Amino acid sequence: MKQFNALFVYLPDYQGKPLWIDTFADDAYFGYIPLGQGGTGVLVRPDGQELLPIMETSPEANASATRFELQVKPNGDVDGKITCMLSGAFDVRARGELKDATPIEAEQYFQQSANTIGEGGKSLSFEKTDLTDLSQPVMVTQTFMTPEAGVAQGNMMIFTIPQTPFDFAQLPI
Repeated sequence: MKQFNALFVYLPDYQGKPLWIDTFADDAYFGYIPLGQGGTGVLVRPDGQELLPIMETSPEANASATRFELQVKPNGDVDGKITCMLSGAFDVRARGELKDATPIEAEQYFQQSANTIGEGGKSLSFEKTDLTDLSQPVMVTQTFMTPEAGVAQGNMMIFTIPQTPFDFAQLPI
């Protein structure tokens, strides 16, 4: 057994297709394998064993969809809402970042994220799916306000559309 570094459960026919479950993936959506994709697994049966390829997740299954709703006021202040729907690797990263956070740590995280949208930004509220429920994908929503995000210049305003403030919703560089 020392030659193995993981233990998976294999269901040959789960809703019409094979399913591999990483029994130790506490931060992964049900059926997503964070490590070991494309490797070879040993299927142990009462009558012997068989080498099987471990499924690979398609690139499309790793998605971070972010939606901003912004209200820019005439003075440049912004009221906004950001919603992130996450799957695959992004789902794993969000659960790893927020699942075990205390209420104070979560509050600090979202306050910091609001401040990255604009200097002096404030988190007004946030919601996230139950990150301990591995049968539901991760969704995170935050409402915020940030002063002077737009700069009025005569009859126009210079406004930079913000980037996603959540590290888990972006690819690391």
